[in-house]
This record gives sequence, C-alpha cells and structure tokens, in this order.
Amino acid sequence: MDSKIIVFSMDGTDEHLGVIESETDTHYIINHVFTFAKQYDASGKLTVNVVPFVLNSVGIKKITIMKTKIAWFTEDMDENFKKQFTASLSGIVVAGADTMSKLKNNVIDLQSFKK
Repeated sequence: MDSKIIVFSMDGTDEHLGVIESETDTHYIINHVFTFAKQYDASGKLTVNVVPFVLNSVGIKKITIMKTKIAWFTEDMDENFKKQFTASLSGIVVAGADTMSKLKNNVIDLQSFKK
C-alpha cells in the first residue's frame, strides 16, 4: 500500500511534511512530521532547514490535527519525492536520492530544485 504524504501549514507560512496514517471527517493522524524552517543565510540566499516537528522533541511521533486548524495542504507532489521520503523513513538508501541527502543534512537550497 502506498503511503499518503501530506504537506500542510497551520498558520499559512510554516510548512510541514508527514505521512497520513489515518483520517476521520474532522482530523488527520500524521506520523513522521518534519517542519521546513525558511531563513536567509549571510549572503541573502534563502535556505530551508528541515527540523523535527516541535512535538517530536518530547518524543511524540504521531500527531492528530484538526482539519479546521490547517490553513492549506497538498498531497500533490512529485512521485519520486514521495518514494524517496518514504524510503528515508525506513533508513533504506535510495540510489539518486539527492533530495533526501539534502534533507538529512538539514539544509535545502531552494535554487537547487529549479530545473
């Protein structure tokens, strides 16, 4: 069964990425949630640091979010990214997973995704 990956925001600016474990009419139950923290480096280049979702720091791995608290979300993303993200959760190294190596190094240069 394919995992459903979701990118969402609760305030309209911060972006989070996780795996939908299940959902009800009113809630998402999401596991393996990461936050993309945007910032500018010394040269003015926008970078994104990938950090654990705030609750992960106290050992909570699965979160329940009310759908009404989500400002926006998408499940529409590149299929290769979905496969690489899912594989990275198991610790399996995926050949050519450049995106995941950047995630594991905690820094993503947004310019590198432009083709």
